[in-house]
Amino acid sequence: MKATLFPEEFKVRKAALEQQMKDYGGSGFMAILMFASVVIIGLIISLISALILQRK
Repeated sequence: MKATLFPEEFKVRKAALEQQMKDYGGSGFMAILMFASVVIIGLIISLISALILQRK
């Protein structure tokens, strides 16, 4: 990212990313959020598949 951006824009984006890391409270929270999203999407797909297979 540093090679493709101007130095000023890189500093702005770096500060924004660091602020987002502070807002989310670290990697533990992000891991829980990712796990929950995968579980929810998997549950939805499983329910749709079960409904389709039940009709046949």
